[in-house]
Order: sequence, then C-alpha cells, then structure tokens
Amino acid sequence: MLREIVENFKGSAYIISAEGKVISTYSTKSAILSNIQSINFEKAEGYIVIPTNESKVIRAYVKSQLNKWIYVAELPIEVVMKEVYFLRKVTIIVLLVALFVGFLFSIIFAYRNEKPISEILGILRRARPVLNKNEKEFDFIKKEILNLMQSEVELSKRLENQQFILTEIFFERLLYGHYDDKSKIEKLMKYLNFNINSKRFAVAIIRILKEYQKATKSILNELDLYRISIEEILKRKFNGPIFVHTISENEVSILVGFDIENEEEVKKQTKDLFETAQREITTKYSITPLIVLGRICRSLFDVQYAFLDAKEVLESVLLKYDETGNNLICADEWQKLNVIYYPLEIEEKIISFTLAGRVGDLKSILDMLFEKNLRENNLSKNLKIIFLNELLATFIKVLNRCDNSIASTLEVKQLFVSKEKRDLEVAFEEIIQKFIEVSKIMDQNKKSHNEKLLEKILEFIHSNLYNSQMSISFCCFTI
Repeated sequence: MLREIVENFKGSAYIISAEGKVISTYSTKSAILSNIQSINFEKAEGYIVIPTNESKVIRAYVKSQLNKWIYVAELPIEVVMKEVYFLRKVTIIVLLVALFVGFLFSIIFAYRNEKPISEILGILRRARPVLNKNEKEFDFIKKEILNLMQSEVELSKRLENQQFILTEIFFERLLYGHYDDKSKIEKLMKYLNFNINSKRFAVAIIRILKEYQKATKSILNELDLYRISIEEILKRKFNGPIFVHTISENEVSILVGFDIENEEEVKKQTKDLFETAQREITTKYSITPLIVLGRICRSLFDVQYAFLDAKEVLESVLLKYDETGNNLICADEWQKLNVIYYPLEIEEKIISFTLAGRVGDLKSILDMLFEKNLRENNLSKNLKIIFLNELLATFIKVLNRCDNSIASTLEVKQLFVSKEKRDLEVAFEEIIQKFIEVSKIMDQNKKSHNEKLLEKILEFIHSNLYNSQMSISFCCFTI
C-alpha cells in the first residue's frame, strides 16, 4: 500500500516507532524526513500541511493501538487538490443538470396548470369581450366564478321553492309518456333530486264516484279533502315512496315504489294497500272510490303503459259500472275479458314514431301491442280481426301524412284482414312490416334533408362571408 503511494502519487510513506525513530521509509527526501518531529504523537490520527522548497505537502498519519507505531503518508498538495477540483466540477455539473431538468419540468407543469385556466378565460372573454382597463385577468376569473357560485345558490333556492310544482310536472309527463327514453328520465330525476330507488312500480287511478250538479267552491273543497285524505292514508299505511298526481277534481293517479322483485308479491301488496285505503275512505266519508290498478312495472319508463292500461279500463268500467259491482279492479285481469287494448295515446305514439323515422321505438310499442292483444289476452278471433283492422286504419292515417311518392308505392288493400284469414299473427306481421318500411323511408329522407340543409347553410356562409349583416340570426332568417 505504501509503495503505491510513492509510485503513483510521487509521495512519501514511512513508519515511526513509539520513540519517534523511523523504522521503515519509502522516501529519499531528507527535507521531509527532517520534519518528522512536527507530528503530534499523542493523537491517534491527524494531518498537517508542511511547506517545502518546491511546494506544500499534506502529511496524514494514524497511530496503531497494538504496537503504538505511527504510519505516515505524504502527498503533494497538487494531487489532493486535483481530486477536490474534480469533485467540485462533477458536483457543479450535476447541480446544473438538475436545475435544468427541474426548470423543464416546472415549465411543463406550469403549462398543464395554466392551459385550463386560459381556456376558461377565453370562454369568459367570448361571453364578455370587453374588460375594464384596471381589471386583471385572474381577478376577472375570480369575479366570474363567484358570480356563478352565487347564481347557483340562487337557482338552488328557486328550485327548492318550486320543487312541488316541478315534481308534479315531472310526474305528469312521466305518466303521459312524454319522455322518449330512460336516460332523459334519469337525468331529470338527478336534476330535480327526485330519487326513487325501487325495483318494481305500481300505478293506480282513483275515481271519486260522487255526482255533483254544479262545481261550487264548497264542492271543490270537499273533493280536495278527499284527495288529501287518500294521500295521507296511503303514506301512513305504506313505508315506501308514494307520489300522487291530480288528474281532475275527482280523479287522482298514484305511483308506488316497491323494493321487491317478485311481481306477484308486489301485486298482492298493492291490492292490499288500496283495499285498506278504500275501506278507510268509505268508513270516514261514506263514499267508495273506484280504484283501477295498472300493471306492475320494472322501470319508470314503463309507468306510462301501466297508466294507459288503468285509464282505458277506468273509462270502460264507467260505461257499464252497474254491471261490474266491484270498486277495485286490476287492469290486466279486466283486459283479459274480451277487451281490445289499443288506446288513443298508443295510436298517436305509433303515428309519431313512424313519421319521425324512429324505427326502434316503433318496434318496441308494436311488440307490446302484439303481446297484449294476440298473446296475453284471450280475445276472440273477431276481436283480434277488429284490432288488426284498427291498426291498418292507423297505417292509412300515416300514409295520408306522407308524400304521394311514398303512398303510391305501398299496397293497402291486400292488408285488410277478413274472417277468412286463418293466421292472424302473419297478418299482424305484414302490417308491422309496412309501418317499419315507411319509418325507414322517413328516417332516410330526414338524413338526406339534413345533409342538403347543411350544404345550403355552408354555401350561404361562403357567399356572404364579407357581408356586414352576416350573423347567425341573419343566416337563419334568410335560409
């Protein structure tokens, strides 16, 4: 080891006894050897800088604890400082690289954080192009955000004040089938904070069977009392979501949500609930309201069909109420007694879906009619023929609203169903295919019309690009 110090670094190395005598050395520099007495033999280790004629030397020594010998190594100070300078250079380079990398990352993260703020500022500038001279951009953003938060608070308060009315409107539109798909219902429920987390739903219509010659204020108050009592009794007897909607002065509809999947059990509980409410109303006011229960539904979207069932059966029952002798009727059981299911609301939906080119919705409602009139109900053949011809009449109404080019290509006479027709399901399928065929044509015409309209708009914009009056309202008015 001592030889390596001498040969590689041109230094000196030697061993000194406890008495201060040189035992072994690897140096011939007498000037250095003469300064051996400068070593502090009391210390276990240390170093000193010794000046020489040529330069300075660093002397490092360590004392053995076994034999008390001192091992000394001397190196020119240039060798040590060279290593120091190298380490300092490496440290500076590493520091500069770290600073540069950190600077790059700071720019990247700053850009990522600044970009959405710039986008928000751009949107706000488009909404309010003119900024005050003394108004800074971030102050402007802060101000607008505070305004939005304040507006949201005010809007929430207004919604809370109008919650009852909004719920009534939502329920009414739900019953009458004004929502095209389930997603719209879910969005509105979330917006109105109107949660019905039920697995099955039951719909009922209650009609107060009491004749009045004239609707006076006292009579209207009396009917209000009946409706309020019905709602209070139902909510007291049932521990679950119940929503009441007033159809008319003497008629209300009820939506009940059940956390049960078994439809038979739901039907039984629904019947027991309304029978109990009916008995209490009879005991309290000496009147027995007529109650019609719709089908059990799996989703809120199907509630409209249950409501239509109950409404149609209610009107049918009122025509021959004296023959019925029953004040609580299940719509699905009543419809099996030779009653065609084809309410006016369903016919209007079929016409609307066909002309709008909504093939999927059209198939869904026609499949429902097939199940109710040709599969579920025990209709006689004559009644089934009447239903098919009514459906054909609806198709003729559709053709009357179409262009002559569409109507002229379709044969209607051959679709007429007579008593000689054996397979009525095939006849139903033939009529359905005609509906679907027209719906697809309307859908294609709608798409081509939209494409032509888009081309016309683009052409108009290009031709009036430098027109001073050019605006969206000018474009819409002109086209």
